[in-house]
Amino acid sequence: MKSAILVMAAEEHEHVIHLPMPAIMFPIIALTVFALLFIVTLSWKGISYRH
Repeated sequence: MKSAILVMAAEEHEHVIHLPMPAIMFPIIALTVFALLFIVTLSWKGISYRH
């Protein structure tokens, strides 16, 4: 019984998920998007003084 469990464990292979791009690109893209949104937010700062 023990050897059957060991054989089953040895036959299982790890499921690998391939990413569409290198892993370092995900935080770089996120920081870029947040920086662009921050710039857009700052561009609206002076509008309240016009009225």
